[in-house]
Amino acid sequence: MMGFTSLIQMSTVNVINMYCNRIFTVMNVDIPEENKVLANTATQIFGWAGFGAVIISPFIQKRFKNRIPVLKAGQVAITLSLLGLASSIQMKNGLMAVLFLILWNPAYQWSIASIHWVYIGDVSSDVQFGFISGIHYSNAVYLSWTTEYMMAAWGAHGMFFFFAAINFIGFFFVTFCMKETNGLSDKQKKALYLPAAQ
Repeated sequence: MMGFTSLIQMSTVNVINMYCNRIFTVMNVDIPEENKVLANTATQIFGWAGFGAVIISPFIQKRFKNRIPVLKAGQVAITLSLLGLASSIQMKNGLMAVLFLILWNPAYQWSIASIHWVYIGDVSSDVQFGFISGIHYSNAVYLSWTTEYMMAAWGAHGMFFFFAAINFIGFFFVTFCMKETNGLSDKQKKALYLPAAQ
């Protein structure tokens, strides 16, 4: 579960939330006027897209009961939207960057964001849940420490290419390491990740 809780941070949720304005401010320095999107406008559009995706998210979860296929589709969609965002930043196309930020929102909100805590609560005890939560928030702190260095060394586009690669790997993690909980009793869910001898 530590890998799963780390994966949610690697979807770049906190990176985008914290650095959206700065990414567009830096990108706008040498961008042609016709491709420029003001940093505050981009941040507001991102926020409204996130709000819309969150409102729709419960309906998606109610419609698709099996969580693993939703997580796998989400990993693919997050990877593609991050690749698009990285390419847009590299090509200095603000309009395309905003488009991929908008597409990132449902990819994230309809998959890992809405499943993460529910799934971990299903398969872990209270003590395990507390430990996993500590790992989750530690990952957020580590990302806040390293994001500036990644952007300085690789540029914003390089950083998002890196996170796209992590999410691509995350697809295989979800495929091969995670187990479906739909239709299982609470006791069966809690035993999913226990050693077979127990």
